[in-house]
Amino acid sequence: MTTLRTLLATPLVLVALLAATPSRAVRLSPGAPASAAARPRFLFLYRDTLPGHWRSEVRAVADMLGFGGDELAFEPSRRDSFEYVALPDAAAAAAVARRCVLVRGCFDVWAESEPADHEGSGQRAWERLAEAVCAAGAEKHRRGG
Repeated sequence: MTTLRTLLATPLVLVALLAATPSRAVRLSPGAPASAAARPRFLFLYRDTLPGHWRSEVRAVADMLGFGGDELAFEPSRRDSFEYVALPDAAAAAAVARRCVLVRGCFDVWAESEPADHEGSGQRAWERLAEAVCAAGAEKHRRGG
């Protein structure tokens, strides 16, 4: 079975471009929640069948594994078959995804960008994403992290 680490390593940039945000800027999401009380979000990719049961299956499995409760939150993505799920950590996300029949995979999204609106801007979207990731890495290096 594919581990979460393998799933996270391969499609990060693709997921970053698929999961578009309303803003035109690149948004970095290095896995850390917005506040200390909030859980990190993971992008779940569902199978194309039974969309009315996606959340109930994830909720039931998360409850069964002890990750449910009031903190379990769902946030729709702008793309069909994708949804953000707030879970305690990557190990919990992998455990929930592994037990769900309707989940194809889960991803820790590190960056998001608006998709290209006109011809020729696809390359620029990739460049903006790369620039933002490099700038964040340089800043972290300067701070000694």
